[in-house]
Amino acid sequence: MKVTLQIYLLFSILFFSVQTYAAKTKAVFEVTTNQNVYAIGHAIDIIFETRNISQSLSSLELNVLNKDFVVHDYNVDKFEDLIDGTLVRVENLVVRLYPRRTGKLSIPRFKLGRYRSKSIPLSIINDFNSAIKIRTTTVKKTYFQREPINVYVDIYYRRKKNISSIGELKNENFIISDVVKTEYTTKDNDNTIPVDRFSWIVTPLVDGLQTLHLPMIKTGGRRMFPSGKLKLNVVSLPSTLPGMVPVSKQTITNNKVTDEKMWINKVYYWTFTLIGNGLNENTLDKILNSQLRSNSIIRYFPKTFKKIRINNGAQFKIDVKIPFKLYKTGEFVLPVLDIPYISSETGIIEHSFSNEISLMATSDLIENSKSFLALFLFLIIFTLPISKIIRRAYIRNRYRMCYYAVAMTGNPKKIKDVLFKYTPHLSTEQAVTIKQWEESASVLNPEQRDVIKKIGILLDKFNYAEHHSKTEVAVLKKLLKSLI
Repeated sequence: MKVTLQIYLLFSILFFSVQTYAAKTKAVFEVTTNQNVYAIGHAIDIIFETRNISQSLSSLELNVLNKDFVVHDYNVDKFEDLIDGTLVRVENLVVRLYPRRTGKLSIPRFKLGRYRSKSIPLSIINDFNSAIKIRTTTVKKTYFQREPINVYVDIYYRRKKNISSIGELKNENFIISDVVKTEYTTKDNDNTIPVDRFSWIVTPLVDGLQTLHLPMIKTGGRRMFPSGKLKLNVVSLPSTLPGMVPVSKQTITNNKVTDEKMWINKVYYWTFTLIGNGLNENTLDKILNSQLRSNSIIRYFPKTFKKIRINNGAQFKIDVKIPFKLYKTGEFVLPVLDIPYISSETGIIEHSFSNEISLMATSDLIENSKSFLALFLFLIIFTLPISKIIRRAYIRNRYRMCYYAVAMTGNPKKIKDVLFKYTPHLSTEQAVTIKQWEESASVLNPEQRDVIKKIGILLDKFNYAEHHSKTEVAVLKKLLKSLI
């Protein structure tokens, strides 16, 4: 009896020791949170923990959280812990989540090998003390396929402005432009409120009801806020409409040529700006090539395009520069540009036209001939007075020579020959008459003309076949001297 009792006690001690060891080394997989109620924009830290499980937590499929949460980051930590003298393998996975919406949400059950966790209910409430307010695009009832849609998210800062950023907008059923961030201010009860706007231009490719989930907004202070989602009803376009025509109004502005006065065989630039959405540079180049054809009068060279976003990112602007040369003189009119587009209201093709530009081209020859004509007229106008001055000086010099010749002549009989030699306008041997002396005096003043008349009268009395008296010669010298 005594031996039996000892065996029983020994067996009990051994049994309880085994139970205690098994309890300490039991495999555990659990998921926990700090609380069950969170404000929108605040982080939720989910802790996954395993003990004595060989399979790693990194194999968990966290994609199931993406429907209601944004998985911001996570961290895996492995270590060994001594619990009541027993070494236990522990692995922790901390996942930081941000809720996409308010309401009743839950962390779903996760499976790790043959182990399962429990689901965790969460309640996401509005944060009425939040520093921001979010507003998104107001959508129309319907949109056409390929109709560019301006999508934006506005962040209103209720207190001081914070640094904000936004995630990437993705959807395979849309062509999505890069995001553009702009800043502006608005008034609320006489208070100036700063606003950040993030905008995209999205183009639906698929008809039907489409849902566009807008990305999360991240602000300072480790906050992330959902910006919402847009439900868009997209209708298909008639198959008869051309595929490359944009479904958005296009406007041509600043249509001009760099120079008004042009020369042939010189490069000039035709520039204009196209404002609208849905038209890229390649399509625009094809449209322009179909309308601008080089010929014997004008030649177009490869175009350049510069595309930027304007109006807080709501529209595209394409600046176009077209080099060209003219090869003939005269007036020339550039083609009127026709940019077709499909109206987003009616769904039919409409057109935007440029204004007409007239050019006047000239050549070096024409311009040079104009210069020569101007020079010729200048010479005619200013040469006549100069010629009179030269002629007057010439005649005066002749009179001077005539005077000195008569003064130096000792033989009065030679006076005729001297006067004939030095009298102006005489080219043949003939008597010096009153008329010839008066003609030579046409450029002189009235007093000098009177002197010439006296000389003519005196000469008219001379008989060149006879000798002249000294008195007559003296009078002649005196009259000639008065002319010079």
